[in-house]
Amino acid sequence: MPLPFQPRYVELEEKGRILIIKFNRPKAMNSMPPAMHVELAKVFKYFDTTDDLWVAIVTGNGAAFSAGFDLKTAAGMAPKEDTELDI
Repeated sequence: MPLPFQPRYVELEEKGRILIIKFNRPKAMNSMPPAMHVELAKVFKYFDTTDDLWVAIVTGNGAAFSAGFDLKTAAGMAPKEDTELDI
């Protein structure tokens, strides 16, 4: 089943029954702006509703898995596209 949206913050790869989710903001140490949280919720909903996928592996591109919440967002310094929520 194809993903119903184009991910901006993660890369997805299906290998058999495994979904590999890679955070893809290596320059920001894979920190997570609010829009990325929404995107991950959509990815996990896709995973949950796809019977052919049994396992999800979450990893990160670059040197870090994730630095956590994107503090630039909280400080109002994040790019506009990182603060817009498409729910």
